[in-house]
Amino acid sequence: MIRSRNLPSVCLLGLLVCGVSFASIRMAGLGPNLVDIVADPMTDPLSYPQSNTLEENWLVGVEVLQGDRYNLLARTPGRLSITGAMHASLKDANCDPSLAIGWNAGPVALGVSATAWAIGEQHPYGDDVSGDTSVHLLGYDYGLGEGTIGCRWSSPGLVLDGNAGLLLARGYWMRGTLDSFVLCGDSRSTVVSPVLRLTLPRDMVTWRVLASYTHTMLREDFYDTLNGLLFQRRETRHQLGLTGGLVFTPRPNFVVTAGLRCHVLPAAHNWSWNLLSPAGFEWNSGPLTLRIGAEASVGFWTSELRHGAVTTYFHNTTYFGLGVRPLPRLSFDFTPCMEDIANLRGWELGATATF
Repeated sequence: MIRSRNLPSVCLLGLLVCGVSFASIRMAGLGPNLVDIVADPMTDPLSYPQSNTLEENWLVGVEVLQGDRYNLLARTPGRLSITGAMHASLKDANCDPSLAIGWNAGPVALGVSATAWAIGEQHPYGDDVSGDTSVHLLGYDYGLGEGTIGCRWSSPGLVLDGNAGLLLARGYWMRGTLDSFVLCGDSRSTVVSPVLRLTLPRDMVTWRVLASYTHTMLREDFYDTLNGLLFQRRETRHQLGLTGGLVFTPRPNFVVTAGLRCHVLPAAHNWSWNLLSPAGFEWNSGPLTLRIGAEASVGFWTSELRHGAVTTYFHNTTYFGLGVRPLPRLSFDFTPCMEDIANLRGWELGATATF
């Protein structure tokens, strides 16, 4: 059961981590929290649109995800690079189109990307808090979109990326039976997230350090059963992040990567702190690639309203992925369902081709 007043916070948490959650099939097998540390052709085109100008080949990719969802991407190389992408669901009959443009002039590269999320997309949240199974909570997103502006400056021993992201979201949720629903609230949120990334390439090791800041403005309106305004809530949230990582390539067919992520979310009456350490390796022997990843996290949450109570949590996750390259420019990636590897319907599949 989910309380209706907690729904906006759940939605907001999803918005803050969506950049990591939408990693590619390859990163799902290596570890999605290694995004920003490991370069990935299916993840970077929208996250770092300025990096597309460094590519020398056309790229076409398709991914089949759980829940009848699909990712499509096509990228052109060159000084002026254009990328088109789409996140779609046949079951819900909706799609989220994206467009990225990158331009390069010597050591400076500029890029911009934008995504328009599905309008009117429905999210079932569960049963009502009263315990009546005939009463449900439904949410609708009807004004969602995000964009990124990026700039890169590169020299032989240093690369500096500066990105600024903007996310606008609006939605509402309703309570009722399958035959009749009543509006019980709506929310508006604006998220601004600048990121600064420093890359130090060396012979076999590439070091990366990222500093990020997320500023979220949230407005929520709650209504009674007659659609009269019950009360309003305004909240501003801040998140500070620091990430460090390396990619070690002792041999062309073997890659080891590790990182450390720290996030702090201060607030008026509570704050949280999270430390996450992802690691993984990728080994290929000609046409076959093996990926294994793992991460451990620890976090603290404090509340002045609960007389300084401190809540601690720990979490460990493992990842596994396979890759097959039947041709030099064609590759297939597979990620099993870790809860039930024998369930082939739970596997996620991806294919990329360069030419």
